[in-house]
Amino acid sequence: MNKKADASITVLILLVIVLLGYSLYVFNTNSSKIISEIKDVRSLNEIYLKEQQIEFYINEAMDMTLEQGYAGSGGFVEVVKENLKRFDKEDISVREDLLKIADEIQPSNVQIADEIALNIQIQLVNKNKGIIITKDYAKKFIR
Repeated sequence: MNKKADASITVLILLVIVLLGYSLYVFNTNSSKIISEIKDVRSLNEIYLKEQQIEFYINEAMDMTLEQGYAGSGGFVEVVKENLKRFDKEDISVREDLLKIADEIQPSNVQIADEIALNIQIQLVNKNKGIIITKDYAKKFIR
């Protein structure tokens, strides 16, 4: 038999095994990074979903207040707060946020003219990931 051919085949097989081992190592180390990035994206999606729910409840509270009627900006603020506090019983996932927002609504945050303008700051927190998003909420409602 040809000894030179046996040596080159042996080296080729060893290189293939080393290359295969290295590629498996790289795959395993990168897959954990990909999984953590996917979890981060899910956390952001949870926060954006929470933001949409809160905006929905604020809009509903404002619409209910406009339908019920109010007396001046102080009365308007109190009715909006009562309506927001009603929703905290319906949706457990945004209960704390709705109560914070209800406390933040003050007559200084509401301008009543032809339109009603509400200006508040909403801070959304994902406690598990330590993500905090602050959003300035400014919306006008037509009477």
